Amino acid sequence: MSDFNSRPQLVKTRDAWEAQPTLEQLTSHDIWELRRGFIERLFVDVQDMSVVEVGSGPAHDSLTFAQRGGHVTAVDFSRQGLDIAEQIYSGLGLPLRTVQADAMDLPFDDGEFDLAFNGGVLEHFTDEQLEHVIDEMMRVVRPGGLVLAFCPNRYNIFYQANLRRARRHAYDFERAFTAGEVRRRFMARGLIDVRLSGVHVHPAPNYLLPSWLPKHHKIEPLSRKCFGWFERLEGLHRLKSLIGQDFVAWGRVPMRVFQRRSLTGFGGGPAVKTPMRKAA
Repeated sequence: MSDFNSRPQLVKTRDAWEAQPTLEQLTSHDIWELRRGFIERLFVDVQDMSVVEVGSGPAHDSLTFAQRGGHVTAVDFSRQGLDIAEQIYSGLGLPLRTVQADAMDLPFDDGEFDLAFNGGVLEHFTDEQLEHVIDEMMRVVRPGGLVLAFCPNRYNIFYQANLRRARRHAYDFERAFTAGEVRRRFMARGLIDVRLSGVHVHPAPNYLLPSWLPKHHKIEPLSRKCFGWFERLEGLHRLKSLIGQDFVAWGRVPMRVFQRRSLTGFGGGPAVKTPMRKAA
């Protein structure tokens, strides 16, 4: 493990999990259902699979692994997020190991896991920090194992419009990537067989509706009905990654050491700094 003092430090402000969301709230959004469906199609047999979710919060995206016999470790900077995860998994009778740590300095042995993944995490790190996050996710995965990340799509006009007008937000730094940018970032750090797909494909014009309307306005189910077949379709992954609100990138850890390159110049869209959301 390298010297953490030489790494760019993550500045912690308000805890994003102060509002103490319930499992029902966490799983009520379309994106959770779509991520889960994608994970289950990609990882059919997860019995005894060792999985670490890096930047897990309440680890609700990892439930599909634990419920199918996988061994889940949840890592987050937030103790409150991990406490919520422990309550959820305990209530469901599922095993879970939680570790409070920074994603840039994971306290695990090399090659300890079969898979390292996260959802909606990479966009909250600067380029320099992101190098360390990806490197650490690779380090703790065995050769031949996978690193996977769900990311917001810079090409999605509805998401970008919402990001630009954001006034209340859970994080003070966020940006979006193109699928090609994340692919190049993964390959620059040494991942091989990097693949892409869209996950949350149906557009979300409700982002552009007046803020006083409920988030799940009736236009959202209509969009889901129109595009749901495409989201569930096997194939056309590259097209999905171009038009989806969220996309997923995954690659394999090589059997030998790869010469890594800097992420500088790979892009990622402008960072958006917004006030932290107050707890409910």
